[in-house]
Amino acid sequence: VVATIQNNPAMEMGIHQVAKDYIKPGMEVDDSIFNLMEMVIRAYDPCLSCATHTMDSQMRLAEVNIVDSEGNLIKRF
Repeated sequence: VVATIQNNPAMEMGIHQVAKDYIKPGMEVDDSIFNLMEMVIRAYDPCLSCATHTMDSQMRLAEVNIVDSEGNLIKRF
């Protein structure tokens, strides 16, 4: 089993490419975009997708934030 940290740069680049290719200005981000990002993550670390559905120290479910190139929040899952 490969450590997540070893594949993290590739996962980040893959998610960035999905965002660049599929998220356009003014576009509503829906679950189909999120699913593409999940596919990238599972390709490198199939266990990470399930692990991120755990709770944090304050008993909140983990969340994913999609931001634009300037860091503005577009959507929170």
